[in-house]
Amino acid sequence: MTEIINIIDDTEVIDNRYYSPTSGVLLTGDNTTSAYPLTRLSAGKYYHYSNIGENFSFGLVIFDDAKGFVKRVTVTELMADGYFQMENDGYVGVSVLNASLNRVALVEEKYGSYLITPSSPLNTIPPHLNIKKKIIKTNTVIVDKNGNGDFTTINAAIMSIRDDDIMNKYTIIINPGTYNEVIDLKHKRFISLTGVNKKTCIIRNDNGTYEESPIQISGEAVIKNLTVMSTHDNNLTLDPAGNKGYAIHADYNNGGNGGTLIIEDCVLISYNSSALGCGTYADQTIECVNTEFISTLPPNYLPKYGAVFAHSSNSAATNQHFKMRNCKITSNSDYSAFFANSDNSTLNFELINNNFYSSVNGKSDESILESKNPIYNARSFGNNVSKLNK
Repeated sequence: MTEIINIIDDTEVIDNRYYSPTSGVLLTGDNTTSAYPLTRLSAGKYYHYSNIGENFSFGLVIFDDAKGFVKRVTVTELMADGYFQMENDGYVGVSVLNASLNRVALVEEKYGSYLITPSSPLNTIPPHLNIKKKIIKTNTVIVDKNGNGDFTTINAAIMSIRDDDIMNKYTIIINPGTYNEVIDLKHKRFISLTGVNKKTCIIRNDNGTYEESPIQISGEAVIKNLTVMSTHDNNLTLDPAGNKGYAIHADYNNGGNGGTLIIEDCVLISYNSSALGCGTYADQTIECVNTEFISTLPPNYLPKYGAVFAHSSNSAATNQHFKMRNCKITSNSDYSAFFANSDNSTLNFELINNNFYSSVNGKSDESILESKNPIYNARSFGNNVSKLNK
């Protein structure tokens, strides 16, 4: 029997992901799906096979040679013809139900007539093809101020990483110390930061400006077990009316690639503005878990957005999510938090068991500033501000 080469990388599977049918972005699933890494294909016809009668995938997503989204090929189209056409050189992404792992193959056109016979239904995978599942590789880099790690500064560790991607993620472990740095992760998508102890692992900036928020981040990453502080100790003439530094600023488009940012078991403090300032984009989720947000903005300072400021994209965008669970939000201003939509898009808020407090309005409904009717989804409950519960 002729050996058939499966074009799909049969050593790599991305767990709990699927390719968006409208944008091609890798989205987080509900633990029932997996995705294969993008596969480079030349222009031509390709057959797509799976076990008989199984709804094996959500369809194929085709990208151009620069990995820009081109179109989706639906399951119906694949089942009707058994093949799809690459009009130009590019890439293809395949998402599968976990039940169909090890049962999917892409093969070149030359094998089509061999596999499909009058007695063999379309999309039947040959029994000797086997796709193996592999856990995503995660690399660890250690930062220690005293020289007992790989680097003494966090930015030096970040600059050393040049190959981060969905299959090759990095976690920077931060040992105890105060790291007075501005951490730039705006264009590094798969680098996470984890402290060994949030009481002793501190990232801070003392200039207080908007451009110098201590952590500036986008992409798919985890910020965990850290204290992050923005003060104006070095800038006593900071303009009371202008935008000023958050502890974490997460409002960067990331090239339209979506993803999930998780902030977990942290303490975020800003003496200048909100502790967290974030904006979402298409296919993006920002999730905060077991984290304390503190804003000690002086009463005569603006803007008064509370300790958490979260807003949707100013451009047309879908599938935007902001989630908070078991968090404490405390502000010295009129509002504990500011939740906002834009004229062009909507952010879905999921708020569970959070404690909000404003020194002016306490835990009343007036302690939450809103703009353009933010949506609190049906899972929102257990919050101490009544209007946030559904």
